[in-house]
Amino acid sequence: MTQTGNARRKLRELASCEAGAIAPTTALALVALIAVGGLAFDYSRLVSLDTELQDAADHAALAAATQLDRADDQCARATAAASNLIANDSRFSKDGANTLVTIESVACNPDTRRVDVTVSAQAVDYALTPIVGLLSSNVQATAAASVGSAICKIPPLMMCNPNEGSANPVFDPDAERGKGIRLVGGGGSTWAPGNFGFLNVGADSVGVPDLREALAKADNSLFCINEDGVDTDPGLSATFANAFNTRFDIYDNGWASNNCYGNAACAGAPNATKDLMRPTGAASKNSCQLKKNTGWDLPPAGQRYLPTGTGLPYSGPTPAFMGHPRDICHAVSSAGTCPGGPIGNGVWDYTLYMKINHNYAGHPGDATAPPGPGATRFEVYQWELSNPGNRHARGVGGGKTHYQGNICSGGVTPSGPDRRITAMAIINCTEYGVNGHSTNVPVEEWADVFFVEPSVDRDRTSGAEIYIEIIGKTHTTGSGGTGGQLVRRDTPYLIE
Repeated sequence: MTQTGNARRKLRELASCEAGAIAPTTALALVALIAVGGLAFDYSRLVSLDTELQDAADHAALAAATQLDRADDQCARATAAASNLIANDSRFSKDGANTLVTIESVACNPDTRRVDVTVSAQAVDYALTPIVGLLSSNVQATAAASVGSAICKIPPLMMCNPNEGSANPVFDPDAERGKGIRLVGGGGSTWAPGNFGFLNVGADSVGVPDLREALAKADNSLFCINEDGVDTDPGLSATFANAFNTRFDIYDNGWASNNCYGNAACAGAPNATKDLMRPTGAASKNSCQLKKNTGWDLPPAGQRYLPTGTGLPYSGPTPAFMGHPRDICHAVSSAGTCPGGPIGNGVWDYTLYMKINHNYAGHPGDATAPPGPGATRFEVYQWELSNPGNRHARGVGGGKTHYQGNICSGGVTPSGPDRRITAMAIINCTEYGVNGHSTNVPVEEWADVFFVEPSVDRDRTSGAEIYIEIIGKTHTTGSGGTGGQLVRRDTPYLIE
């Protein structure tokens, strides 16, 4: 066959050959296949970055929420906590030119105790998908968190907001610092401003036994109370004084000194100054009770602190001795004449107290000078604790003595917080219809308070009352730095 014939034959064979027919299809599909594979690869990188950024936002929000403790600087600390968490951990996802994750914004709402954290956007430079026209995407994450808090190991006390119903109904403990408050046991279907009551301790036994134990015991781990919503307890009523007064070295209800509820120590505070005297000498069960002539008792008639007017200097019978007194506008009568009703004005007779109790000017053994007129009772109390040499027993005759330290407790000081300081829940009783047993009642504020005097029937006071002085807001463990009887437990949680 000629060369021309061979060439024609090969052309016919080539034209009729079906081998490699899918090659053009494959070539046409190659672009789409590469795009799909690239999208899958880069999408996984996108999802991974989004997850890590969200993780960073979640952790930053939780860190910020731990600072929401109601203090004035809580939002500033929340912002710093969120920023420091990211700054201190560079392992969170980054892309491109080693770009670190940073905080773009922190929105803090102190009223709702919510913080929103947004982390800075990060660009994902696609590796395989530029072929389909996608070069990069920005990824950003936001998280919101709050905090649930519980107050633990405190006496289960609450008081109705003394300002409720007034022109300025918000009760700010810091603004009321140093003012005395006369609290009367709640009663009736609805409690009124100035009433006090008890919180449900949540232990196994309900009512009186738990409440007495919680009030009396120095180291009580029975309960924790939700900081925001509390349940009130109808138990205890006027008999609370038997337990409460152990803080002042008084042991009624048949308890032996420094002992109640079996082997539980209930020692009085190291400074148990009060307007009561007892038989001189060793403590005994009878002499440590509230018992006329044979136990803790008031000074003789005509030698008690009974001001006849609200002005200073003091006018009235000369006291044989005195405890930390009430605001003079409360002390002048059984009902008191303070303009604020249950809230005093913080004016109390510092000069008379120092003269009667410390024979001032000057006393041997003082490490520092007293705080001076205008000081709060709590500040004087702290000075007395720092200067034990200034305490001196004042004999009042008839074999009885006025003691400033605890004598029935044998001088034993309970370990832990001071027994004359605590945190107290402030509640709008009228607004929420609080009575003997109400549930999930919002707490307007927590206040650190100083117990001014034991609950005793006197010429002008009732054993069903508590008289306190406001120290300030309750902020953190240790009761705002005052050593109050509380342990605060905060648990941050994510909202979204």
